[in-house]
Amino acid sequence: MFDVGGLAVGLIGLSYPHEAASMPPAFSVGLRFTDGRSEVPALVRALRAEGAELVIVLSHMGFPADAALLQSLPADGVPDIWLSAHSHDRKARPFWIGETPIWTTRRWPSSPQFRE
Repeated sequence: MFDVGGLAVGLIGLSYPHEAASMPPAFSVGLRFTDGRSEVPALVRALRAEGAELVIVLSHMGFPADAALLQSLPADGVPDIWLSAHSHDRKARPFWIGETPIWTTRRWPSSPQFRE
């Protein structure tokens, strides 16, 4: 949990669920990878119970997987904002699922906000 200008912000990080199969074994020693369907709602609830006023998911699963996961979550386990990476989908605006926007990171060198 982070205090950002007096706002209690909870962060949840997600990785590509097939990381263990796609990277050298040393990269995932001691880690367990899941699809997040039970973990995300439980973490959202826990962060809210601890006082989080804003819950953000930072994901590196890719936009299609992120959208599918967000759509599957129960109403009390939905974060406020979802930041999606991995698939480099080019979306100028967030994609909304219910009340939650999914922002994609795109690919920074081609993003207008990062051009000099």
